[in-house]
Amino acid sequence: MYVVGWFGWNSNNGNVDIYDQLIRVEVNPLIKAVKKDASVAEIEELFEWTRDERLAVAGGQLLRLNDHFFLIMGQSMQEKEGDNHEGERAHSIKYTEEIRSFTIDEEEFAISDYNSSTNTEFDRPFHRKNFHGIVDIHPQTGNEIIGIYGGGFPPGEIDLYSYPIHIFGPHNITLERAMEQNFSQYQSPVISVFDELGEEAIVHHSFFGGIGRYYYSQSDSQKKSYELAAESGKNHGMPFTSDISTLQIKSVTGSEEFIHPQPIPDNRLLGIDARFVLHPNLKAGEQITENGVLLLSAVEEGDRKLIGYIFGGTESDAPFPEAVDAETWATHSLFKVYLQHRPSDAIPADQGFKSEQDISGTESLTTD
Repeated sequence: MYVVGWFGWNSNNGNVDIYDQLIRVEVNPLIKAVKKDASVAEIEELFEWTRDERLAVAGGQLLRLNDHFFLIMGQSMQEKEGDNHEGERAHSIKYTEEIRSFTIDEEEFAISDYNSSTNTEFDRPFHRKNFHGIVDIHPQTGNEIIGIYGGGFPPGEIDLYSYPIHIFGPHNITLERAMEQNFSQYQSPVISVFDELGEEAIVHHSFFGGIGRYYYSQSDSQKKSYELAAESGKNHGMPFTSDISTLQIKSVTGSEEFIHPQPIPDNRLLGIDARFVLHPNLKAGEQITENGVLLLSAVEEGDRKLIGYIFGGTESDAPFPEAVDAETWATHSLFKVYLQHRPSDAIPADQGFKSEQDISGTESLTTD
């Protein structure tokens, strides 16, 4: 497993920094060491690390496609002119607006074959963080790609991106502006299933709660809380939701989005930063692709199969929590996820409700 970047405490200067380390660790020996209550020194020996300033990114994602790693968008630190009040160099956060690709020299444990791509079109499509990044399938070819869904925020706007980006390789990137995703656009679990059994190939992307510009299901108390925020001018247009939605991307007829009739149990407002983990018994090449995309053909028609788990993330009491420390928390919930191979009811996404933005009662709001 490789880990790069992200925020951390710097004990040398007392600040929160974005780290530039590349960390390598073998997962199975680490699990065994934790289970046997190994010492800190024993666990430290399992980790290797090196540094590269090009990896100092937070809010992006690191994914692997074929032989290349992709460090996708996110934010980095930039020095400001002048000093802060303690005489230290002041920093600001900026969006990288880049998709960086590289290979890793395993013997030297160093970055090689480094490239970066950017895009300066009118809406700055790479100005994203906290998006859904997954290894995906291109339905027209059946080849593995990287799919980027949602994320925030367009420059100067309190909004989320609604069209995907597909990465086929270094410098081979397409903006899928004809496709539209309105639910769960802020980082939450995604379950991707490839179906090549019908008249046209379809990739089903199911999103679990989180935050989006649209919502459908709310409990009575959530509805009252939502309406109070709207009446108070504290609706920033991106509520926590309990909806489960699916974006279908088809080989011939484009894309469609649907809402599942049943939301997260008890209408719980969670999903942000939660993780979907594939069941370890799924066999690569038979039930999943080499990079972990589920194959519908692996489940007999009419059957259902345990495919993994959703764990952790952030939960909220209200669609628009006023006091983040008091009304949101890290959840320890664990959900089993099943894939069933049979038709089920769904609601067209255009029957959802757009959260109409009104921030006249909000003192300050930033998307940095």
